[in-house]
Amino acid sequence: LSDILRADLLDDEDAYDKIQMYSPEQRRKINKLQQKIINYNIPVYTISEVRDYEEIADVFVRLNSGGSKVKGFEIFLALFSSKTELSKGVKDKVFEIVDNYSIFDLDIRLPIRLIFSNAGLKLSNLFDSSANPISILIRNGMTNEKLMDITNDSKKAFDVGMDFLKKIGISSSKFLVYQNALVPISKYIYLNRYDSVEDISYNDIRNMLIWLYIVSFRERFGNSIDAKLQKDIKILENEYNNGFPTKLLLRNLSHRKKTNIGISKTELDEENASYKKKFKMMLAIVLNNTNATDWSYSDNGDGKKIVETMESGNLTVHHIFPKELLKKEISRGLEI
Repeated sequence: LSDILRADLLDDEDAYDKIQMYSPEQRRKINKLQQKIINYNIPVYTISEVRDYEEIADVFVRLNSGGSKVKGFEIFLALFSSKTELSKGVKDKVFEIVDNYSIFDLDIRLPIRLIFSNAGLKLSNLFDSSANPISILIRNGMTNEKLMDITNDSKKAFDVGMDFLKKIGISSSKFLVYQNALVPISKYIYLNRYDSVEDISYNDIRNMLIWLYIVSFRERFGNSIDAKLQKDIKILENEYNNGFPTKLLLRNLSHRKKTNIGISKTELDEENASYKKKFKMMLAIVLNNTNATDWSYSDNGDGKKIVETMESGNLTVHHIFPKELLKKEISRGLEI
């Protein structure tokens, strides 16, 4: 291949003589490969605001160390993780959030989406490989001090959002169908400046839970995530003063046939684990809401609450039976 390239591109006579020794079929295959290399479009990413060559080299290494085509989020993360004054403190705060919820197995894109949305960026363009969100913020006059204030407030809102999940019984990502549902919830908390989950009204808790149920079963965030989140965020920004706008948010759902919330035998098979997650979420919330107890009895005869044993995310170790069925079987002499 190197001989053909030197012969064609550099008019190297020695290389031309060498390729005459190849068979016509070999030359055809090598020529085909040569054309692919010559015609390959090399993407170029411009970092116009950066003046530190060490920083540029750091970004270059991050982008090229994977050995495969980089995606929009990977480009964003490489630029975001560089040593620019604007992104330095935000990066540390994002990793702090992720570390705080390591047991939850939190997706790093969630706090990033929340922070940059609160900074005024559209999520639909956040991970676009042709855009640099840090550059956009700089052009819009964003300062490090202002962005850090937004980041700290976003972290507080995100923490309250996680407390909301825990309050309704979801203590692990294994019980949450789509982690991205946490972004609109945290956005609503951020807009209202709630300091704790206790600040959220009963009606809001109820409406947020209804919305979470429906978007999970209707697979709202299965694809086109950022575009859908941006639509939800727009509604929240316009309506947050009037309570959590469940009805308006549900209008963003695509029109589909009525969702079947029944469980068939096939859906309970291990191969359908992703589908089962919807029902695991519902089960976790019901167990929490009813203060269900385990059969691990203490000395005084009281059962331990199942939610206290669910933080590891392992619900499948429990054998759950309807109370009425147990009463019926125990009356027949069933020993437990």
